[in-house]
Amino acid sequence: MTDIVANANTRPAGGAAALFRHARYVIGENPITGLSFGLFLLIVIAAMVGPWIVPYSPLASDTSAALKPPSIAHLFGTDQLGRDIFSRVVAATRLDFAIAIRTAVCCGGKIYFQVGAGIVADSSPEAEYDETMAKAAGFLAALQQPLASHATHFA
Repeated sequence: MTDIVANANTRPAGGAAALFRHARYVIGENPITGLSFGLFLLIVIAAMVGPWIVPYSPLASDTSAALKPPSIAHLFGTDQLGRDIFSRVVAATRLDFAIAIRTAVCCGGKIYFQVGAGIVADSSPEAEYDETMAKAAGFLAALQQPLASHATHFA
């Protein structure tokens, strides 16, 4: 009887340890999930340390090395201007994450999203505002379609 009382009074482990234990279980249970998580971590690490690990400048061109196949010197080969594709891919991950993170943010039960227009030297503020509002309207219309079809799940 004391064993049952002792077990009833113990609380399950919570906090970060339980979260990591559960994450390890989920990732280890399915090999596809583990592989996907590993690739995601690789991309995150590439985004964080990308500028320090790329062998070439992503913007430097060398026309004598244009359209070279993958090799030890250029892991993914080169493009039409002789730029190293591996360096460009790694450098682009940081920008891609910035776009993904800044697209939508949940805070206080509301979703905030950012839309913007490409501002160039000869653009007018009114035209940029109109383009931004058109993008926002399109974004809201795209969100309303799935939300309307799943309205019963939110009630």
